[in-house]
Amino acid sequence: MSGSHPVRIARSRAPTTSSGTVSRTPASYRPNTDGGRRAFRLFAVFGLGLTVCYGLFLGLASRASGGLAADPGALGLFSVVAIALGLWGAWLTVGRTPRGVWLGNESITVDERWRRPRRFRRAGEAPWTVVQRHPGSPFLGGPTEIVRLKETGGRSADYLLEAGLLDAAPSAA
Repeated sequence: MSGSHPVRIARSRAPTTSSGTVSRTPASYRPNTDGGRRAFRLFAVFGLGLTVCYGLFLGLASRASGGLAADPGALGLFSVVAIALGLWGAWLTVGRTPRGVWLGNESITVDERWRRPRRFRRAGEAPWTVVQRHPGSPFLGGPTEIVRLKETGGRSADYLLEAGLLDAAPSAA
């Protein structure tokens, strides 16, 4: 057949229950409420501080003789650096905080905020370690933990999670 071409069948990358992995059902999903709250509030404080510093430096530099007012290129570079610092802060605070996790017998799937879900297989032991604990506070919300999830290949990823979020994970069968 001269006009035939291969057809690609799209397959879902979501884990299924038929293979014994994590089901992405509401019953197995654990939202990361306190982790998200802490991340967004910390980023708000960082963003406010960055904005105040940017405004102060901009005001001082524009009043100085031969300052930013005399060189628009320097003002543009200064603004680009401030924006880059803001994006970097967002990546560190909000980007490392997943929306939630799906817990299963053989794997844990992390619902990452700005990327697709990432699955960590369990090989007989818990694939995570708590790197740091943060107590709760009235401003930042409940207690949280920075958790390092390990992949079977040796790579790892750190996430800001609500304290005890993974403690409800079923043991590996």
